[in-house]
This record gives sequence, C-alpha cells and structure tokens, in this order.
Amino acid sequence: MTGILNGLNEQQTKSVTYSEGPLLVLAGPGAGKTTVLTRRIAFILNQSEGEHFKVLALTFTNKASREMKDRVKELVGDEVKRVFVGTFHGFSHELIRSYGSYIGISQDFVIYDKPEDYMSLLLDGVRRRLNEELREVAEQTVLSLKYKGNLRLIEESIPKYYYAISRLKNRLIFHDQLNRNEEKYSEEFRIIYEIYDRELRNASVLDFPDLILYANKLLEEKPFIADQLRTVYKHVLIDEGQDTNKAQFELITRICGENFQNLFAVADEDQLIFEWNDARFEYLVSLVEKYHAETIQLYESYRCPNDILVAANQLIKHNRIRIQSKGDLLPKAGKSEQSITVNAFDDQNEEALFVCNKIQELNEFTSTCVISRNRYILERVSERLDSLSVPHYSPMGQRRFNTREMNLLIDLLRLVFNENDQVHFHDVCKYWDLDYESIVDILNGSSLLENLVSVSGKGTIPAPVLEILDRFRNSKRDFWPYYEHLKGIIIGEEVEDEDLIEDIESFEETYKHYTYERPTNERSLGDFLNFISLSPKKDLKKKGVALLTGHAAKGLEFEYVFLISMNQGIFPDYRAKEGTRALEEERRNCFVAVTRTKKKLYISFTRIKDTRFGQRPHEPSQFLMEMGLI
Repeated sequence: MTGILNGLNEQQTKSVTYSEGPLLVLAGPGAGKTTVLTRRIAFILNQSEGEHFKVLALTFTNKASREMKDRVKELVGDEVKRVFVGTFHGFSHELIRSYGSYIGISQDFVIYDKPEDYMSLLLDGVRRRLNEELREVAEQTVLSLKYKGNLRLIEESIPKYYYAISRLKNRLIFHDQLNRNEEKYSEEFRIIYEIYDRELRNASVLDFPDLILYANKLLEEKPFIADQLRTVYKHVLIDEGQDTNKAQFELITRICGENFQNLFAVADEDQLIFEWNDARFEYLVSLVEKYHAETIQLYESYRCPNDILVAANQLIKHNRIRIQSKGDLLPKAGKSEQSITVNAFDDQNEEALFVCNKIQELNEFTSTCVISRNRYILERVSERLDSLSVPHYSPMGQRRFNTREMNLLIDLLRLVFNENDQVHFHDVCKYWDLDYESIVDILNGSSLLENLVSVSGKGTIPAPVLEILDRFRNSKRDFWPYYEHLKGIIIGEEVEDEDLIEDIESFEETYKHYTYERPTNERSLGDFLNFISLSPKKDLKKKGVALLTGHAAKGLEFEYVFLISMNQGIFPDYRAKEGTRALEEERRNCFVAVTRTKKKLYISFTRIKDTRFGQRPHEPSQFLMEMGLI
C-alpha cells in the first residue's frame, strides 16, 4: 500500500483512496492524471486481494491503455490480470466477439486497419450500384443522375461520405433511422449509407464506429448481458471523460446501469478538443448528474512554469463551457522563472527562419516541438530544418507498417481469412501486377483466393507462395507457421532494410502480446487480425524536433515549445466566430498547446499575410491578448 500512495499530494491521495461513491477527478495539464488513475486501479486491486471481481478501465488510445496497464502491473504484479484496461473500441470488440450472435453478428467478423480500406469497400459498392442503375435494374436512378460517366467525381466524394457516415454512427444513428423528410440528408446520401452498410455486412466487416454502435445495440436489446457485466466488473474507471461522444457516453451508462456506486472518471473539460467527433461537455455533466458524483480537483501542475500557468488560466477563463466551480492550476514549487517569449515577424518565412535558428542554437532536438494550428504552416519550418540538417519528424499520416512487403503479408493473411475480401485481394493483385478484373470475371462459384491460386500460377506470384496459400486455406487456426513460411519466401532470411526490420519486429511483438492476452483455445486468424487493428501503432523513431498540430500535441510534453503563426484567422481559425462553440474549442486547443511546455515557450505571430490580392496586414491572435501577453 505504501508504494501505491507514495509521492502523492493531498488531493491525489484523496482521489485514489476515495470510498464514498461515484467520483469525478478534474485533472488539468501536468496534474498527474495518469498517476491517479493507475494508482486508483492498483488501490482497488490491493484492497480486494483474493476476491474474484474485475476492474474495467476505459481510455481513448491504445498507447494510453498499454502505458496504464504497464504501470498497474508494476504496482500489483499478477493482480493486473483482474483488470481490463483498454479503449472503448477494444472493450466493444470483446463484447461483440463474445455476445455478437445475440444480435446477428458472426464471431468471424473482421476489422480493417485503415480508413482507406473502408473507403475502397464503399467505392466498390457505389460503382456496382451505378452499374445497376445504368442497366435499369435498380428501383431508383439517384446516383446515376449525379455521377454518370464521372468516375473521378465518385472517387473524390467517397471520403466525404465515409466520414459523414462515421459521425452518424458516433451518434448511434443506423442507416434505416435517417428521416426521409429531413432535408439535412439527401436521398443520395441515404442510399450511399445503405450501400456501405450492405457492403460491410456482405464482407463480414465492422468499421471502428460499428464496434461501439453494435455494443450499445447489444446491451440495449439484451440487458441481461449488462447485468452480467456489472457482476464481473465491480468498478468502472474512465480516462479523458471530457472526450466522450454520444456512443461512448451511452455505452458507459449501459454498462453501469442505474445507481452505480463505483464509477470513477478523470477529466478536464478545458482540454476538450474533439467536438468534431461529437465529444460534448454536456455528456460529462450528464454523467456527473446521473450518478450524483462528487468532484475533486487536482490543482497542482507538475509540468509547467508559473508564468505559463498564469497565461493559460487567464486564457481559459474566457470560455463559458466549463465547470464554474473550477479553480486555477497552481505551479509546483520552484517553477517561477520567466518562461514565455513573444516575437512578431514580418511574414512566415522570417518566422520560420527565427524558429529554426533558435532550435539549432538550443541543440535539444528530441525535447523540442513546434506547434501550429494547421499542418500547412509547418511546411516552411520543415523545409528550413532540412536546409540546416536538423532532424525532425511528424506523426501525421502515421501508418502501422511502412514497407510494401509487410503490408503484403498482412493482405495475404486477410485474404486467407476471408477468401472473398475484395479490398485486400485488389492490393495483392496490385503488388504482383496482376489483372484484378480478369480474375474476378471468371469466378464461377470459386472464391477470389481459389482463383488467385489457380489463375496466377502462370503469372508473377512465386509458386511456393501459391502452394502455401493453398495449404493455408484449410488450416486457418494454426496460422503462425504459415506466416513464417510466407515471410521467408517474400522477405527472405537476411533482411538489411531498417524499415522492414522495424516492421517485422513490430508485427511479431504484437503477436507476443496476443498470445499473452488470449488462451490457446481462443486464438484464431480472424481474431489476431482484429487484435492487430486494435493494437497501438508502433512508436515513431523520434528523430529530432516534433512538428505537431495542437490536436496531435495533446497528451505530450516537451522542454521547449514553439507556438507559431498565432494570428487571427489562423489560431483561432477564421471560421470560429465570436460567441460560438467553435471559438471555445479553438481556445481549448490553444490552452492544450501552451501547456505542453516544461521549460520555455516561444510564441510568434506575423504582421503581414500573402493573399491573392497581394500582401495585407495580419492581426495577432486574440488569444495573445486574452493571455495578457500583448
């Protein structure tokens, strides 16, 4: 017990040991949120040693859940087996894997890893529907009226539809619940949502919003499962409670039911920056009201110097959407030095020159980051750092695997699991330069994989690969030896490419985690593929300075932070009007950016901006005035 409470301040200790019902812990930047959450889990396990109930802890990122579980294990050892620490999506996957048959979902469903895969599935479905309309075999001709003969327009529209559908699922709206009389949703959109739903079901695929959508459906239609969950999980803990959207909020309340006494949530509404994902302050308030939760605030920040906290406190007080009883963040003793520098430059080129020269002068690359509101602003800094040979990286567009060979191996595993997986079959054909359409045209009742094996024997796929795939089809449960055979043929025994070595190590490390998490009798190829999709992406090789947007910087901290182009219309964004929720979210985004700093914060803005009408004066951000910096 001493180790669990060791080093905690008074408010943290009170939170960890609280025993009087539901609790909301308000934890601002650097206040020890993760420490309190993991110590709370360890405290519960320690207090109940020898009992059989479990603890459920839900967070938002795979990286956070892995870190939390590791910390708990350090404190309680094998007792960590009594806790499920995972994301909302990961827990929903476990629910559907175990109980999905009650609502008609096969245990053999699969989750794709990339949004592009889902978009490809949707695109194929829209193309088929268009062909039906053009052949006059469809009841309506809505899509052909808009897209006839314009393939490029279809392809450009697919991402828009995909993300719009995802937002509806986050609000627990199925395709058949769209109101036909509601002008907000066109007939074209309703048809495309229906096509997407059908394509997913035909391929036995769930997308990420589906996981929480169907978990809610399951608990709503089969309440005995929720009753069983409450018997197993006597304590429920929520990380980043401010970021819950409707689907996540409803999942929490369905798991807990009425009058649940052991709900523990850690949140900071001042760091709510995901309203685009339907996260709402109101859901956090509703959670507190529903369960009559008490509130404890962690006041002391262990990260930021005093003047940064003063500026951040002044800034966030301009927001109306926050808990009114909340007090200011207080600095840890000894952090009172002057830490903020504000600079004005003529234009962004001059700004980038100063920033990069200063970074070179500091010579602390791995503990430095540059934050901007938008990605494009970072491009000048990236180019300048390149010219100075200063290493830097950006997490934007991060992929799970970076090499063609490893992505091919995953595609082959997916194709063996689902022999008619058109999305990954297409990728396999592309890798070996095969004619996708010609193989599809001669199916004659055979699967895509069967045709690939028989038709491409004369093509460019190595014969040993075809032989293994043919054997693999009939032995999908014991999949690891087949993976190793395929890897030996496609990659070879001697690997020199660093990216490929890193991909292989990442994949095989994921398999080790899988075998640790799953008993032998529960392992299968499909489940492993889903485990990959729900696992953290590998950490980037952090080679130097981090170039981040405000959203990407959340949860991180650095010795030196450069917050650039703090101009009106950039940060805050020009679309965020005074008095709107959008402006309040922009302000929270700025609050997050400022409080990433452990030592020095360099803020800059420009006096001039280039427009298509020539150069124009550029006003500094109102946030600089609200912080009392200019």
